[in-house]
Amino acid sequence: MSILIIKPGFQTTVQDLGRVGFKKSGVPESGCMDKFSCRLANILCGNNPTDAVLEMVLYGVEILTLSPLVVVFSGGGAQPVINQQLIPFNRPIFIPANTHVHTLPHPVGMRLYMAIGGGIDVPLVMGSRSTYLPAEAGNPCISGSILAIGKPSIIAENILKPLAIALHTIAFSHWGYLPQHTAIHSKIIRIMEGPEWHLFTLNAQRDCVLQPFTISPQSNRMGYRLHGKPLELIEKIEMISTAVTKGTIQVTPNGSLLILMADAQTTGGYPRIAQVIETDINTLAQIKPGDNIHFVMISLFEAMKINAGIENVLFKIRKSVELKFR
Repeated sequence: MSILIIKPGFQTTVQDLGRVGFKKSGVPESGCMDKFSCRLANILCGNNPTDAVLEMVLYGVEILTLSPLVVVFSGGGAQPVINQQLIPFNRPIFIPANTHVHTLPHPVGMRLYMAIGGGIDVPLVMGSRSTYLPAEAGNPCISGSILAIGKPSIIAENILKPLAIALHTIAFSHWGYLPQHTAIHSKIIRIMEGPEWHLFTLNAQRDCVLQPFTISPQSNRMGYRLHGKPLELIEKIEMISTAVTKGTIQVTPNGSLLILMADAQTTGGYPRIAQVIETDINTLAQIKPGDNIHFVMISLFEAMKINAGIENVLFKIRKSVELKFR
């Protein structure tokens, strides 16, 4: 089974949940920017949550299926269309072989995820199929790329059977409606105090959580640059490089903010004023350049409670799929 990338749009890459365990060697984790949408799409497709998917930035993608497939679209930024039919988010659908899939603009979100029953079967690099563009590692999709699809799980095959009613039609599932990732409608980003929070002036601390920040067009998978009132240190300091991770908010020498994202480096020398909670990194991944965001400070306990709630939602969805199709 396989698919052909006819047009990759703005940026289409193969991603999974990333390279875990290599930061000590300076290797970024990479992986999906919006891991919630990636995991949800895989679960609804009958895949393992760690299987590789397509991550598409905005619209303009065109794909030809070379085999009959069951797929799930999740996230935002683009509206998938097949045979002039708008495809719903977060529902498994059957797509016959030799079908053209393309994407149109969508008002909400930034990144669309396409999970395919069996997962995208490209070579592993350090235990992951994720694409890391700065090192040209993995699989950035270009026109003419053919991507192999792995063997579907028993669950994926059982999802496919009732959907594949007729090879010349698209069969929609009759599952209850699963809402699109609601977090992408929010511009509120919850943060915790960073290791160097106390080194900033009271005015800077206040401005960090009271003023809006605008996401710069000079933002990418490595990090989001923010425009806003500069934040000042109590006194200038020189820091040695220290550990950073996705979601770390650094303050550059000119006082501007930089939020590290999926492809971020593993160490940095700028003060770390705050850390975005894990759940809201997914939210950030779906916010477009030019949009404003606001930070809200919460405690570690609150962050853990929020994350546990998201994990509980995904656990319940996965168990429901397994009970229905195993």
